[in-house]
Amino acid sequence: MPLQSEKSSAASAPASNRSVEKTVINKSDLPAPTTKPVDLAEMHRRLEFNPKQGPGDIENFLGFGLTMRKVSIKARGMAKKLLPNFRGFADDQDAVRHALGSFLLTRRVGGKNAKLILDGHERSPVSFNSRNGFRSGNSGSPGDVLMDLYNNRVGWLAALDPKNKGKAPDEIIMELYRAGKLQTRPFRIRESR
Repeated sequence: MPLQSEKSSAASAPASNRSVEKTVINKSDLPAPTTKPVDLAEMHRRLEFNPKQGPGDIENFLGFGLTMRKVSIKARGMAKKLLPNFRGFADDQDAVRHALGSFLLTRRVGGKNAKLILDGHERSPVSFNSRNGFRSGNSGSPGDVLMDLYNNRVGWLAALDPKNKGKAPDEIIMELYRAGKLQTRPFRIRESR
């Protein structure tokens, strides 16, 4: 899969890709953040996420190289500076990091490619550290993963919003954070009946 730069993705994409991207942008059926239990399948539908179908990190690495890793490192550093008093897992810093990473990635590779990469990471992540080597699989609960997906969507939509063109990513995401638009705790999943 070829990468599309943020400046050329919409202009150079075939007409069919542009219409897909516009359709996705207009399908923002995102509920407000909540502490109340949610239906997992309904939230997946609203976020246009299929946990069983689509590429994961390995496939996306083959198509996009280290793009996701570079953006992830940048977003993590920015989030730590913006909210240093949080741990960065299932908290406010984590929410800001995901929204920032999604925003930065969307600006870099375009909306369609960013959604593919972001969903793939939540579906089938692979991480690496020098102590443990490669790790595959998501260690978070369904509520943690849903929180990440939600904040990815907020950042993605913000990056695609024409009114944010030329604005600093950290300012946009922190404005959304202060307005209560990010999910800062894992979702509580409603029990199936």
